[in-house]
Amino acid sequence: MLPPFDLSVPSDDRYRPLAPEVATKYAELAGRPADAAQAFGADVGDASKRLGKPDQNIDLKLSSTDAAVTASVSAGGQSATLTSR
Repeated sequence: MLPPFDLSVPSDDRYRPLAPEVATKYAELAGRPADAAQAFGADVGDASKRLGKPDQNIDLKLSSTDAAVTASVSAGGQSATLTSR
């Protein structure tokens, strides 16, 4: 189990890719297999693209338990929760 990790990045195309990269690494550190961690990161990337609006930040909150890694992605009053088991 890892400590929670929060990240806020601008929705600008130059910074938005940081969210899925961090989510992938967090899932790897939590012990998820590489393919599962990559899929989790891709899901976070999709949510970031979908929710991110110009001139707003994307907030990413990651947490883990022995059974799952969870990401809460929010921007512009909308949010998505993603889980990797």
